[in-house]
Amino acid sequence: MGKLVVLSLGEGDFQRGFPVTLQVWEEGSFHTSFLGKLPASAIDSLYDRWQSDYRQKVSGRMKPNPAQVSNRSDTDLIANSKLLKDELNNWLNSETFRPIKEKFLEKVNTRETVRVIVQTENPQLRRLPWYLWDLFVERYRFAEVALSSPTFDRAHKSVQPKAKVRILAILGDSSPPDPLTGIRLGINADKQFLENLPDAEVVFLVEPKSHEFHEQLWDERGWDILFFAGHSSSQPDGTTGKMYINSQESLTVENLKLALKKAIERGLQLAIFNSCDGLGIARDLAELQIPQIIAMREPVPDSVAKEFLKYFLTSFSSGRVLDLAVREARERLHGVEKESPCASWLPVICQNPAENPLTWQGLRGIATGINWRDACLKTIPERGKLTSNSLVANDGLNLNVDDVYVPLGLVERKQKPKPDREIKPEQGSQLYGSETQYEVTKTFKNDEFFEQVLKQGQTDKSKGKRIGIIGEPGSGKTTLLQRIADWVLAETEAVPVWVSLADLGKFSLEDYLLQKWLKVALNVADVTLEMRQDLVTLFNNHQVWLLLDGADEMSAGNPLDEIKSQLRGWMAEARVVLTCRYNVWDAGKNTLADFDVYRNLDFDEEEQIPQFIRSVFQQSDLGERLCQKLAESENARLRDTVKNPLRLTLLCLAWHIRQGDFTTKTQADLYAQFTEAVYEWKREKFPTTSQQRRELNKALATLALRGMEEEESRFRLRQGWVREVLGETDEPLCELALQLGWINRVGVAAERPEEQVYAFYHPTFQEYFAALGVDDWRYFLHYVSDHPGLGTYRIFELQWKQVILLWFGQEDVRHEKKEGFIKALVDFDDGCGEWKFEKIDRGLYKYRAFFLAAAGIGEFKTCSLADAIVQQLVKELFGCFNIEKQEWLDFIYLIENDVGETLLQTDRKRTIEELCRILKHPHCPELIRINAADALGLLAPRHPQAIFELVRAIETTKDENILKEAVDTLEKIAPGHPQVITGLVTFLKATGEQYTPREIDRRLSNTGHFRLMWAVERLEKIAPDHSQVIATLISLIENTKFTYRKEVAKKLENMGRINPQVIASLVKVIETTDDYDTRLDAIEILVEIDPGNPQAITELIKIIGVANASH
Repeated sequence: MGKLVVLSLGEGDFQRGFPVTLQVWEEGSFHTSFLGKLPASAIDSLYDRWQSDYRQKVSGRMKPNPAQVSNRSDTDLIANSKLLKDELNNWLNSETFRPIKEKFLEKVNTRETVRVIVQTENPQLRRLPWYLWDLFVERYRFAEVALSSPTFDRAHKSVQPKAKVRILAILGDSSPPDPLTGIRLGINADKQFLENLPDAEVVFLVEPKSHEFHEQLWDERGWDILFFAGHSSSQPDGTTGKMYINSQESLTVENLKLALKKAIERGLQLAIFNSCDGLGIARDLAELQIPQIIAMREPVPDSVAKEFLKYFLTSFSSGRVLDLAVREARERLHGVEKESPCASWLPVICQNPAENPLTWQGLRGIATGINWRDACLKTIPERGKLTSNSLVANDGLNLNVDDVYVPLGLVERKQKPKPDREIKPEQGSQLYGSETQYEVTKTFKNDEFFEQVLKQGQTDKSKGKRIGIIGEPGSGKTTLLQRIADWVLAETEAVPVWVSLADLGKFSLEDYLLQKWLKVALNVADVTLEMRQDLVTLFNNHQVWLLLDGADEMSAGNPLDEIKSQLRGWMAEARVVLTCRYNVWDAGKNTLADFDVYRNLDFDEEEQIPQFIRSVFQQSDLGERLCQKLAESENARLRDTVKNPLRLTLLCLAWHIRQGDFTTKTQADLYAQFTEAVYEWKREKFPTTSQQRRELNKALATLALRGMEEEESRFRLRQGWVREVLGETDEPLCELALQLGWINRVGVAAERPEEQVYAFYHPTFQEYFAALGVDDWRYFLHYVSDHPGLGTYRIFELQWKQVILLWFGQEDVRHEKKEGFIKALVDFDDGCGEWKFEKIDRGLYKYRAFFLAAAGIGEFKTCSLADAIVQQLVKELFGCFNIEKQEWLDFIYLIENDVGETLLQTDRKRTIEELCRILKHPHCPELIRINAADALGLLAPRHPQAIFELVRAIETTKDENILKEAVDTLEKIAPGHPQVITGLVTFLKATGEQYTPREIDRRLSNTGHFRLMWAVERLEKIAPDHSQVIATLISLIENTKFTYRKEVAKKLENMGRINPQVIASLVKVIETTDDYDTRLDAIEILVEIDPGNPQAITELIKIIGVANASH
């Protein structure tokens, strides 16, 4: 059974607010009660304003009032509808109502079928579109809001099993013609929809007399549904309504009271008023304790009424519960809102809380038995929580699938042998990606996957009936399977049966379903034969999606063989979606040959990673700061690492715990926390002791180093190496490493196909474990002075740099060892002789050793040499002031890139201080100052000292190149700064004011054109209406004959379509210039922008006349 949630609003008003009581019921039994308050709000006046606009636009199935008919634009209506929706959400998300919202979230699962009833007599509250609350729109996809009076009772009625649903359909007055269209109401369409219903007996009364209506209501066989289409209306206070049953008569509920009460006693359960402004009718009818009413809260356009009825009847008669059938029909009305704004706001349910949910089968008196769709919800693990939630639940982050799920792409995989090749660590996710032994044949966005694969069955092998989803640990396989369960519930009438395969134990899949699964799903101590038969019938009727999660977590020796052998008999009738880890699937890939196989794509860096982070941190600025941190160039490895959802969750956790401060911690600290989190993540299924973790970490360190020492394929580990360090795959240490996902099979060796190849969870983890395996820094650098060729120089091999940095960051490595390594790097003698040049003070290898020391102090900030190293590094990049010569001395440009890269890796705090010192130096050259400000802005975005120096340069420089550099840099480090526009305008003005037309031609014929167009395009992007852009382009048309004239003309054409200043400027050029080519260009542009411009036509006629005369 689903949930019933009642929001009871007490006495109050919009000036003081309303007390609210929340009651949550498990259909049939009381669950919880909670108190809260809705504060004062202006929402009533906003509704009145919206209603006024709406009723001036729409008359619909109301008795039309010509005075109300208007040709008013939709603009005001749309604007006021947005204001109303925003205020409704502000009101329902207010602080005083927050306890109610939080209790709702706590007690009601997002996948449950939920009836939400707003209980009030206040007519203004009853008119509000409550279902626009973002809680219902975004999270609770199986909830619908209904209205109820505070007083209700369950009427005694008799519902006998019957072959058909009995419907009394009143097709009332459809005249006079609608003054807007001149067309009568199209209630014949309503008649056709009703006639086409399955298992229904419909009696139509077309514009009946009142006594005919009475007579039919007293029918002894009773009615299940009362339907009315035609004109109707309610009093402004919503207390009374009337139906226009023919052109001469109208009736109220009071007129029909006795007949309606008798009809309810005889089984009337649903009244549908597909007519205008029906809340007054619904209120009156609810007093008679009818179970369900559907009405329209405002006038409804005839076309909208017909579409709603079609959508609702289709969904309801196919088996969907009434509330969700109304929601589906209401949401489908979004498709007509371009012609009929706010159409989806109109349908509303009025419901008796004492009654059970209504279904089409229930109207026929047929017991529906087990509600399998509700039962299956109890079996889905975590029920809406991410599987990684256990990592963060105790640290203030509670990740929900609906909150943080980022749609993952899928790729179809077909076997394709791949040779061994080297993978860079910053691209390490490719080890599990399309570059391994499978070929990407098609990519999907998730919506496309649901539509094409799940709904339409567009797959090569199984036509969508057998789907395998594979991926590395933490790649989102279970999250995607949860989404598939949601999709099955929302888009089909089938039932998602979820099985966590780790729970099978010694049970077969059949025994597990018929015993353990049924006990959990039905919440019973003993399973009866009837229950088992019902489940088997469900399978045999092709109503089941069997969702099997985690084949790799089964205890069976060959899990895929086990699954294949058990998918037989009645279980084979289900559609199956299976998740599995790469290594297990690849080991038995030929077993499930009839499965179409897909894998989770990694998150992309541009959109999905930031989206995930912002969802996790929601309103906190921590999320934005983390996005900025990841975007920094030195974090390329980290960005690649967190393309995996689990690792990104771990990063968010670390960022949250440290409150956005990574500067005081090392990379090694971060990976140590990641490592512990992985053990915790798997603790329930694969528990480990502290001793086991230490032993495994030590062995993984040995294996990692073994791989790193290879010249090729460092991150692809041969089975022989794995066996040598961890033992055979069925031995405890290796088995544990595979179960935890520390290593995974990724293919076979190219030259020895019979030998398996493994990889660490991610190459960055291999680098981390390798660093753990190094005790003495001489492993990286062992210099033999007498025989340098006998030494070890891993410090110059690029693949070891990250390992070395991680080694420096370990807390377990003694301080004096780190000091010794830094000193050895700084003092390294490459044996290349003395360097006494003014701008070159050391050889290439001494530079490289020094740069590594500088990067090392970024991880080892307590180094005694840190200040001196940073000062020297900044000096290498930006130079220094020579006191003797009284000039600024810069250094060799050949190492500029190496220095710049190292500057971003070294101790950030010290570097910022040193750059500020450079900026404050009175003799620092202007261009050096701008470059230093650029570096400072990269290290500390929007740093005030950097901004100050750039603004000063923009305001004072006379050098065009300096101005361009300053504007470029300021826009990069402080986007949106107003001085950017100032600088661009200055640049454009300088071009026009400082040079003659001939000089402009000369400058633009060279590189000046690119700088000028750069300024135009930047200013056009930032301030498209800025007059200086237009003035500059016009001056180019007037004053130059350079090669790029057409390019300028095209830009003027594009701007002129939206900016009248361009047209005015072009007309002025035509009127004032004596140059024929300039006038012709201006005319051509003007004709493109404004084809009917009289000035352009006049000038063209003149030109044609001159041309004819010349011939």
